Amino acid sequence: MPSFNTKSKLDPAMIADLPVELGIGKLLGMKIEQLEPGTSIEGYVERAKLALKLAQEYDFVYVHLKGPDEPGHDGMFQLKKKRIEEIDSGFFSVLASSKDLEKMVICVTCDHSTPWKDKAHSDDPVPVLIINKSTREDGKRARFTEKDAKMGVLGTIPFGSMVLERFLGRTSSS
Repeated sequence: MPSFNTKSKLDPAMIADLPVELGIGKLLGMKIEQLEPGTSIEGYVERAKLALKLAQEYDFVYVHLKGPDEPGHDGMFQLKKKRIEEIDSGFFSVLASSKDLEKMVICVTCDHSTPWKDKAHSDDPVPVLIINKSTREDGKRARFTEKDAKMGVLGTIPFGSMVLERFLGRTSSS
């Protein structure tokens, strides 16, 4: 398997806490920063600050946030919603307030859906949000939801393997 750097020409780092993600990062030749598992606002703040620090050294920083997945498996809608709100408050608020934000390209997505009603992973499409200094609103969507995302300017990206190419701006259509 080629390294992430070989495939993308980017020097990558990863922030994660679970064995599967850490193993994938090692397999792909990423710089690994392992943190303790956690879903607190403070934990998300810590991850955001570390991501900003790593972004000074690396071209690409992958941050794995597990928070909403477990409540999805347990069928706990309110807790899943709370975890997403905690990510917004802890992780994204730190990124949004960073003066370095203009130098970055940020991609927000999921590796899979875990609908709380199903209590299991599904093959439903997941939203993808790509932001950089030249990003402009498409004027169509006001929320980052599955329903709104599929009607946004990126449309539906048919294969997960195409997200990186779209993120890097190497393709113009799916």
